[in-house]
Amino acid sequence: MVIIIGAGPAGLSLAYALSKAGEEVQIFEASPEVGGLSRSLSLWGRKVEIGPHYLVQDLTPRIQELLQYSMGDEYEVYHRHSHMVVQGLFFNYPPGILEILKKSGPFNSLVFVCSLLWEKLFPQAYRPNAESFMVSKMGKALYLRFFRTYNEKLWGVSCARISEEYAQTLIGLGKRGASFWKMLANNLRKKQARFRTCLYPHGGFGNLCKKLADALSHQGVRLHLSAAIQDIVVEGGKVRGIRLADGSFYPCESIFTTIPLLKLVTLLPNTPSSLFGKDKGMTFRNLTLVYLNVHIEGFPQDQCLYMASPEIKAARITNFNHFTTNVYPTTILLLEYWTGDEEALWHYKEKELLDQAKKDIQTAELCTHIEILDCHVLKIQRAFPVPDTSFPAARKVVTDYLATVQELYLVGRNNSGVFNFGVENTFEECFRQAEDYLGRRPKPKAPTLSSLTSIIS
Repeated sequence: MVIIIGAGPAGLSLAYALSKAGEEVQIFEASPEVGGLSRSLSLWGRKVEIGPHYLVQDLTPRIQELLQYSMGDEYEVYHRHSHMVVQGLFFNYPPGILEILKKSGPFNSLVFVCSLLWEKLFPQAYRPNAESFMVSKMGKALYLRFFRTYNEKLWGVSCARISEEYAQTLIGLGKRGASFWKMLANNLRKKQARFRTCLYPHGGFGNLCKKLADALSHQGVRLHLSAAIQDIVVEGGKVRGIRLADGSFYPCESIFTTIPLLKLVTLLPNTPSSLFGKDKGMTFRNLTLVYLNVHIEGFPQDQCLYMASPEIKAARITNFNHFTTNVYPTTILLLEYWTGDEEALWHYKEKELLDQAKKDIQTAELCTHIEILDCHVLKIQRAFPVPDTSFPAARKVVTDYLATVQELYLVGRNNSGVFNFGVENTFEECFRQAEDYLGRRPKPKAPTLSSLTSIIS
């Protein structure tokens, strides 16, 4: 018996892979519905997500098989349009080098090139943080224009305090020796087209999760909703099962968990008290989501706009109408605000958040006319860990301890340590983990002649 904790894309795709191989699987989800942060909300007669999700059309065969298994042909193919708004200029997200030079004008382009050459000829003293890493790759001028403002808005700390690992995974630069210009050229030439054509499930990604959960249930996977776990039972250093808040016990041989690390350690017995203080080395950002039902004219054709300008408080603006060819009488916009517990915006009431959203749209000059019909606010506390320079070490302390518990496996974005982690990355990682797990399982022995004889007799 395998228990999976969490019924988001990671937990469900893992259950699909394991049950397909013949494993007995049960899924436990604390909330009353599946989907996790990919679940859908019902707003103004429609389904929208908790933030946008992208699933590229160029999928591996096993992800295509999973989609066919759960959704059939119930999805749309659309062309992705996303831009980063920098000082009133729109750049493809991620930007290409030719586009940067063309839109920035001759003077700024010369500044960018000279800044990079200066960095190559007279490199700064290297420090293991995002600022030093990015300056070494693109020069200080490009770093200041395209990286610093947006990322400091997201994480609420100086880029000098953000980890080098975050910068590497965010834009795919990898090790220090990689060439920024080569990466951008490859991105422009090869990768942009792949990430521009995407799939959108009918009813949204929450509906994809729901249909996958339904298909798994018909396949024999047991799904427990509103099932809050009280503790994970460990005996002799090995997981033995879980106990729910109502006292019921479910035995198992292995547990896969998608829940955040610091929540997980509270469920284990005899966890060292020092681990509970590790959140002092892991800070978190809260997420305030402001949904607007509007009549709007002149809005760009983008699904998402990444707002790098510091005078605009929203980090990202999503237009859900642009994920589908369906025609609706109104448009649903989402403005995301990333804050810390101590920031005033986190404590804003709905009226204050509505005023801030209006101000951001007007300041960005994103439309010629807007009429706001209604507003809905959703707040998620401790949504994302801040990837500061202390994060890798703090995370390693926790994961090293969890590695001492046999048959306990970490899966999903919460436990990946990677921040540029899309839906297809989640699916592929769970398929890989399922393969690794099944590869370690003892193979059933072939029946011997004597055993066959005893059965016949």
